[in-house]
Amino acid sequence: MKRFAPLLALFLFSCGGNPPENEAAGAARLGQAAPGFSLRSLDEKSHRLSDFKGKVVLLDFWATWCPPCRASTPALGRLHRKMAGKDFAILSISVDDAAAAVRPFLEKEKVEYLTLMADSDIQSVYRVRAIPTFVLIDARGFIAKIYQGFAPEMEVEWEKQINRLLPN
Repeated sequence: MKRFAPLLALFLFSCGGNPPENEAAGAARLGQAAPGFSLRSLDEKSHRLSDFKGKVVLLDFWATWCPPCRASTPALGRLHRKMAGKDFAILSISVDDAAAAVRPFLEKEKVEYLTLMADSDIQSVYRVRAIPTFVLIDARGFIAKIYQGFAPEMEVEWEKQINRLLPN
């Protein structure tokens, strides 16, 4: 049996298989069309990614219990105000378990951009492995950039990339 162990190991590791459970078929990839979705806002209205067709969109996957996510909120607010009147939208997608945790945070931080509640599939579809994760989608609906984590200098990077992607 010892003789066959290396061959068995090689066979098991070289065989193809299903993608990991956290990677849905058709999951988001850089340069590909952003997967569509429909999520509910805190007021229970349904919003689809396709509602923002023709706009540059920054998806923000976050949670109230995540310190880097909370640190990114003021930067996102400034970006939202700087880009007012342009073909740009921030869609903040909370992965918190309940809207009851999200509402007080948004009120305290005076968040003005659209906040949606994640469903059971959105994180796997967008390959969110850590939060915060930011997905920048161009006006044609293709994924232009994916950022994991947050650092203050990202605000300048976002603005530069968004201005580059805005339709003329």
